[in-house]
Amino acid sequence: MNYLTPETFTRKILSKKTGVYSFGVLTWEIFENGKVPFKGLTDLEIARKIVNAEYLTFPTNTPNDFISKIIKNIFTLETKRFLMKKILIELKNIIKKSEEGENKLKSIENKGRKRK
Repeated sequence: MNYLTPETFTRKILSKKTGVYSFGVLTWEIFENGKVPFKGLTDLEIARKIVNAEYLTFPTNTPNDFISKIIKNIFTLETKRFLMKKILIELKNIIKKSEEGENKLKSIENKGRKRK
């Protein structure tokens, strides 16, 4: 129930994009250290939240790039939802950007050590 999309509830649709939505819920569980989505709610309450676009809120320590480039394109209307291929491209870009930032930081730290 927790992994179903609005279109699955309203039109009984299953597609590649419904799988992407489920991936988003699983991602939320990871960022929430294994919490159960919509814990304590009945199936009807969960269905209402999902159909009314009351999506899961990610914790504040979730990287901004991850939210803006991936999550906002998962928890959205079916017609706007990315396919998994696009999600993977964005994820690779985020990882690359993060690695470049780490390399710059290491370079700055090394320059600081050489001056001492």
